[in-house]
Amino acid sequence: MKQIILSIFLIIKLTAVYSQTLNNNIIKFHRYYKGVGIILPNDYFPPFDIEDFASRFKPSCEDIEKVEQIIKNKWNKLYFDTIYFNYKKLRHRNRQYFCYKTKKNEKIVLVMFLNFKNNKKTKMYFNKWKKELILGFGSFYEKNTLLIKVNISKETIFR
Repeated sequence: MKQIILSIFLIIKLTAVYSQTLNNNIIKFHRYYKGVGIILPNDYFPPFDIEDFASRFKPSCEDIEKVEQIIKNKWNKLYFDTIYFNYKKLRHRNRQYFCYKTKKNEKIVLVMFLNFKNNKKTKMYFNKWKKELILGFGSFYEKNTLLIKVNISKETIFR
């Protein structure tokens, strides 16, 4: 009887740890990060040109999980680590996902990591984070945002 109860407890616990949910445009992957991810709406376009852009796509949970796996596996400490962002700190960052396809039909995801630790300033600077890609210049943005480009098709990341 104890083994059955223990087994049920472990199954429930592991399901919670490895769960991912996709609700509207809000996604949570507790396996990869503790924050919240937002998939930016397909009718949103950032205020800059995207090279080789063909169309937007709505990612599946599998697409976002693959993005997180690529980031985990391809993170280059020499290239990406800063005093504000390293791979361990990414677990505590919220994410924005802007997904599109290139003219070569490659799936690309721009991932913006957002640090919400400074609550007063983030309310002011990140107030539209669920609707718009957060972009800016200056020390606040340097310390609290990091943009990574992930090519799902080629399994590569760029800064």
